[in-house]
Amino acid sequence: MISADHPELATISLGLDMLWNRIITLTLFVLVLGGTSLGTIFLAIRIWRVKGQLRRPARLIPVPVEIGAFDRKRGVLSITYNDKIAADKTGRSAYTRMKSGQEPLIVGEANGKAIGLAVRHGNTALPVLLDDRLQRVELTDAERTAALAPYRRDGDQSGPVLIEEPIRTVSVWKRLQLFFGMLLLIVVGVVGFWLWYVTSSSTQFQSPGMDINNLMPAPLNEWGCEQLKKRFGQDRAPFGCVAADYTSWK
Repeated sequence: MISADHPELATISLGLDMLWNRIITLTLFVLVLGGTSLGTIFLAIRIWRVKGQLRRPARLIPVPVEIGAFDRKRGVLSITYNDKIAADKTGRSAYTRMKSGQEPLIVGEANGKAIGLAVRHGNTALPVLLDDRLQRVELTDAERTAALAPYRRDGDQSGPVLIEEPIRTVSVWKRLQLFFGMLLLIVVGVVGFWLWYVTSSSTQFQSPGMDINNLMPAPLNEWGCEQLKKRFGQDRAPFGCVAADYTSWK
């Protein structure tokens, strides 16, 4: 039995259910966004650490790597290579960009893939792909000539170049387009769900519809509450549309 002096107690179970729904929805959003943010931060820290290690002198160990994909655009050669050939392979993939005129140092071919020469710098996690003129490492001209001699044919000062039909890598611009496209898709989905909630939902106590409506800018929130009030005005107001007494419509 519910006391007539305290009618608000009649809705305490419903209020708790809605609270748990909002907590679960918020937790899922936090986990998704938090996981993405942590992944980005981890990647940035990893890149920063590797760059710091590469600036310090260390022993260079040559290793073969598989050229997985490449793309030439605006004078820049973008290459994805895989560390899965050497005896101490890591199985990881890396991405690098070479300036106009630079080519990777190709030393062979296996399974239809070009094999490039890279070096492990100290304890870095991934090898660094070398260019065909060894401009990526600090050497004297005599040292470069001696190092490149085994890979040059008589009288040929240039090595093999990547001319096979590539599996095109995704450029940074394309990745940004994909990211913002996904973001736009999410926004459209959220707005579409909100419109369905305020105009067609069978109940005003629908989560996450209430949460989305509450997060909308004031003009949109007011319009949404008006649509809900037209259909459920005789009932209690949902979260996002309640007045100061947490019961009536605002």
